Amino acid sequence: EGGAGSVDQWQRTYRRCAANEVHHIRLEESKFFGEYQGKSFTFASFHAHKKYGVCLIGVRRMDTANILLNPGPCHIMGASDTCFYINISKEENSAFVRGHREPVRGPGGDSRGVPQTIYHGLTR
Repeated sequence: EGGAGSVDQWQRTYRRCAANEVHHIRLEESKFFGEYQGKSFTFASFHAHKKYGVCLIGVRRMDTANILLNPGPCHIMGASDTCFYINISKEENSAFVRGHREPVRGPGGDSRGVPQTIYHGLTR
């Protein structure tokens, strides 16, 4: 409830988060999760949330109909896994651009790769 002029923190938080939905995508096709192939579910979930703000909640192996909700660190992410995540929009509609590595000159003239992920804000 509460109008546009409402200043209550819980109302602002509720309005900001109310549009989130559960989406799914295969790991090998994913901008959010593709880099976590071979990593544990826990690692992928933590780092995808930190990097993209998405909440990985479960996976389904290709050879089963069961969805594993929060399978923990024992589940190793495979290319054919279907990832279930919470976000405001599908990954395909996301404003994220997949990062790439460009050489950057550091102090002393050394060259190192730095991820260049760009976020332009919500698309919805």
